[in-house]
Amino acid sequence: MAGKPGNLPENLLLHLSEETRSAILDYDLRGQQRVNQLFRRVHNKVVRREVVLTVAQQDDGPKRVRDARRLLQPEGIIVLGHQGNHPGIAEGLKIEVPRKGSWIATRVARAEPDDADSVVVITGERWRRANPGDAVCAGPINYQ
Repeated sequence: MAGKPGNLPENLLLHLSEETRSAILDYDLRGQQRVNQLFRRVHNKVVRREVVLTVAQQDDGPKRVRDARRLLQPEGIIVLGHQGNHPGIAEGLKIEVPRKGSWIATRVARAEPDDADSVVVITGERWRRANPGDAVCAGPINYQ
């Protein structure tokens, strides 16, 4: 076998629960809806381009990610990539910084004045990663 020995990238979809995987890959959903489900349900894990292409079942998977940012904003979900302010936001929220060709989603909530850990300022407002019990609030509109 040619090539260097090494670890294969994790098959993210394989390691999801059956319920989550079925919700994402639902045959009745269109490509954009499946990508939205992916980032709605998979938080704080890097999602590689190949996974997005598999889920979207379309060649324009990265465009679907850009659209998901806008569509998931009302749910407080941000989808970060490797460009612009995104690496700094990921570092501030203490989540993995995605490399080129990958993304990571997380749900955010407005930070309280006494929140000190894992707080980032996005467009002049303080945000933190949302806890499971936090009420859903719209996330920042622009975090490029």
